[in-house]
Amino acid sequence: MPPIISLELSQRPNSRAMDMAVRDLETKLVRHAAPTLAGMKPANLFTYRTGNFTEEEASSAIAEISLRLAGSHLRVEPLANRTRGVLLLVFRPELVEGALSNEHARKLLTQSGFKDLSTEGVVSEIKRRIQAADASRAALVQTNSEAVPEPERFVPCCATGHHHDHGPDHVCQCRAKAALSREELETTQGESAFPHEIGLILGYPPADVAGFIALKGAGYLACGGWKAYSEPQSALETFQRNRRCTEEFQALYAQGAPLEALADTRSGAAVSIFDMARAAV
Repeated sequence: MPPIISLELSQRPNSRAMDMAVRDLETKLVRHAAPTLAGMKPANLFTYRTGNFTEEEASSAIAEISLRLAGSHLRVEPLANRTRGVLLLVFRPELVEGALSNEHARKLLTQSGFKDLSTEGVVSEIKRRIQAADASRAALVQTNSEAVPEPERFVPCCATGHHHDHGPDHVCQCRAKAALSREELETTQGESAFPHEIGLILGYPPADVAGFIALKGAGYLACGGWKAYSEPQSALETFQRNRRCTEEFQALYAQGAPLEALADTRSGAAVSIFDMARAAV
């Protein structure tokens, strides 16, 4: 497996290409991690597709965005290189710490073999397990000389139960899934070796993470940002809030709001996205 793109800031690549890479990553952060930028969610996970840029340009873009967001208490952590790009975890350490302090979350992590239950410890172990799962999957593909199957694109709508396309450019008709990042959808599909405990970092209820692991993704009560096995109505409301936040932030960003303004939650205070809208533009 090639090394994960470094976060070290080296000499800036070609200025125009670099500006394009930074803008592209900003756009993807707003699209896939708006609830985390807003402080509504501990973390988001998505693949930063780097095909249009060199490794140096992508590396520098990640480093630059990471430095700019550090003042907003946000971290951008590359977890693994994938064929299509870099798997990025965008998170607020203090919110992740709160999620991991839950008694049921800690019990699940302990049962799953996690030793260090601190934020750094869990993120590090998740990163190690993802890379191990990727390596195992790649070795299996090479042995079988078969292509890795694409994640299932046709999934049941949580509102109607009918299957319809959830490709990268699709806007879900039930609207509860409109803000679902492609990578979060992929985590509900992949190999059993994938550390689905990452759902705890992403802010999923521990009962839902445990239910998904135990039932291997079947038998869920609601599906949107994740598969819910408890309190489906609450989950549907959260999916809707996250979708609304994403739409609002995309509109603000398109109007010229800086990424840092969107990520400013005023030292963790509960600020509505509409208050943030007035402050940002």
